[in-house]
Amino acid sequence: MQRIVVGVDGSISALNAASWAANEAAFRRLPLHLLHAVNAALSAAAYIGRFGAPTSFFEAIEADGRRHLAEAEAAVRQAHPGLEVDVDLQRGDPIPILINLSQTARLLVLGSRGLGGFSGILAGSTAVALVAHGSHRARRTA
Repeated sequence: MQRIVVGVDGSISALNAASWAANEAAFRRLPLHLLHAVNAALSAAAYIGRFGAPTSFFEAIEADGRRHLAEAEAAVRQAHPGLEVDVDLQRGDPIPILINLSQTARLLVLGSRGLGGFSGILAGSTAVALVAHGSHRARRTA
């Protein structure tokens, strides 16, 4: 299904990207898919969690992700009440997840800067990886 996919990580930039993507989805009459991926590094930590790390830590990480999605969804629905919006929390590295979603997305949208902490970098590592590896199939617009 053709849709616009936007990565949400809790940053202001991601909220701006969700807003921009919602405007574009409304204009193109396409559904909007909000995605938050719980980083794969936490999968290794989950293994350690079996040996004594509190599960509440991992539950808190996923709760943060659900909160980021809810915040973006609320902003989008307020601006575009009739827009079809779905939210998706996935476990794993966001780069392969987004690359996979790029195969069927009409448009993939990310903020200009995430929560990585390198404020001087023009584009984040996720955006750079997606430019290099995401689907580049030419699509004809109606």
